[in-house]
Amino acid sequence: MAAAFLNIGGYALVLTLAILVPHVQANVAIFDDYWTQRQGDALKQTIASYDPNPLNVTDHLNYHVTLAVDATESTNNTRRAFRSEKWS
Repeated sequence: MAAAFLNIGGYALVLTLAILVPHVQANVAIFDDYWTQRQGDALKQTIASYDPNPLNVTDHLNYHVTLAVDATESTNNTRRAFRSEKWS
């Protein structure tokens, strides 16, 4: 009996939240000039940095990953040395 009540209560809670959440607004129509300027700058930077060829993006990422691995490979002393003999 209690499980059935919790099941109905859960549905009622989800339904109530689904109805109330869209009605809660934080006056998003009123924008500050600073944030409007930042939005425009971010949009310009996004459009300028877009590369429509995914292969170029992947190659660029792989190049920088290789550089990072090569740079840290010579200074990485965290390798564990396992004993070559078996446990007795």
